Amino acid sequence: MKSFVREQKMNFGNKKWIYRFLFLAFLSFFLAGILGVIMRFYPFISVSIPFENLLHSHSHTALLGWAFLGCTTGVLHYFPIAKKALKNYYYLFFISILGMFFSFLYQGYGLISISFSTLYIFLVYHLFWNLHRKIHTTGTADILLKRSIIWFYISTLGIWILGPSSAILGKEHWLYHTSIRFFLHFQINGWLFYAILGLILKNREITFNNLWIIRLLDASLILTTFLPLYWVDKNLIFYILNALGVLAQFASIYLLVNILYKSKIIISKNIITMWLVFIVIKAMSQLPTLFPSFAEELKLNRSLILTYLHWVLLGIVSFGLILNYLDTKIIRNTPLFKFSFYTLLVGFLATEAILFCLGNHIYLSHNTVLMAIFSIFLLIGITGFLWKIYRRNII
Repeated sequence: MKSFVREQKMNFGNKKWIYRFLFLAFLSFFLAGILGVIMRFYPFISVSIPFENLLHSHSHTALLGWAFLGCTTGVLHYFPIAKKALKNYYYLFFISILGMFFSFLYQGYGLISISFSTLYIFLVYHLFWNLHRKIHTTGTADILLKRSIIWFYISTLGIWILGPSSAILGKEHWLYHTSIRFFLHFQINGWLFYAILGLILKNREITFNNLWIIRLLDASLILTTFLPLYWVDKNLIFYILNALGVLAQFASIYLLVNILYKSKIIISKNIITMWLVFIVIKAMSQLPTLFPSFAEELKLNRSLILTYLHWVLLGIVSFGLILNYLDTKIIRNTPLFKFSFYTLLVGFLATEAILFCLGNHIYLSHNTVLMAIFSIFLLIGITGFLWKIYRRNII
């Protein structure tokens, strides 16, 4: 009984700092959204900052700021750490994320931005080491959350290869580009997807005995890393391994959607249905790589790659986090929420449709203007969520 009271007091004391983590996550989302709008308006306005610098700052702030902190806040909600440690982590994350945001704008990849990025990675290592020991694999959700942390660690192997490969072999070498793809693959399809899925299962207290779903997800994650290697060397083995990974993912998603859709619905059924549709489309989008000609073409199709990255980060991760915050009642289903949610959804679906058309060589009239306009929808939706969090006096 005494230990329960101590735990309740600790949770109450941590609540303020967990909410501050959440505000920092949405602030990162907001900053990434501003840069996204600037990049879309780049052809129409005079900007003194090089486009590559904007792109690097945008991607780091979105992935390592919004997506990472959004998921980590959810994990900390269930597995709290000491208040003093949480406070220290918050300030260090605040410094490293804003440091990356401004330094990438200032110099792109350089001494300052690399220093802040390195600080960030070691900070996550330390935090995840503490969290990993707290998560006990007693259910499906805990297994997924623990695996998500492992995938984060594995993803950073690509980061540590980047420096030596660029210095020794140059940035045009296949190893440099493969290292970036390795990092993004395990970040997006590993750490972030497993974390979101684990949190949603945890919120709904869903568990299942069919561990083949997790085994298939693991197999898919590992086997689909061979697609970038197939782009480098047209080895039949690489193609077959990637194909097996794509089929494993489709099978796992099919089983998973059946379980989730039949589960107890805590919030609007429309939102969970939409999120599950996003997951199914993610799995289906990789099926064309079963055809060697498409798998080869995809390497140079920047629009389709960007469509996929945005689909996962904005569609599955961002809306999955919003679903998570609704489940835990961190965010209330108010008129402001509905306005922000649907504005963000319209901006997301519209920009994805335009990118998909461009990737399939379907050129719309004024597509650059349309992308710029709908990017504003994204920013308005993000701003609404940021204001909603701010109004709860969590900072």
